[in-house]
Amino acid sequence: MGYEVKDINLAEQGKLQIEWAEKEMGALLEVRKRFEKEKPLKGERIGLLRIRVFRPFPKDAVRRVARKVKRIGVIDRNISFGSEGIFFQEVKSALCNEERKIPVHGFIAGLGGRDMVVESFKEIIRFLKSGDSPKDIRWIGVKK
Repeated sequence: MGYEVKDINLAEQGKLQIEWAEKEMGALLEVRKRFEKEKPLKGERIGLLRIRVFRPFPKDAVRRVARKVKRIGVIDRNISFGSEGIFFQEVKSALCNEERKIPVHGFIAGLGGRDMVVESFKEIIRFLKSGDSPKDIRWIGVKK
């Protein structure tokens, strides 16, 4: 099963605009739509790669997008204890042999049915903009 960009002309335009890419599960995209009118992230240069099919994982599509960005933030709503979120694992795996090493940051958010709120997205963006190296997954919006 192959993957392709719907309109390749948009790829060049997007390359100029995107500095970070988020990977989101469908539920997180719905949260993002809920706040669209408020535009709480206005001015932030963010791209979105929505993964619609998990198996087979679209490694080639992830690699194409990764070549155009400075860093990637992967938001998972799941955790495999002792490991990481499943999307984070798959994205890192897809990019591990790439010549250009793109920092991939993993975020766990929205666990236990918790909503992703605007402040959660802002926290993720602040971390990505800080330029810190990815060391481990970061927990967002969980009780301490």
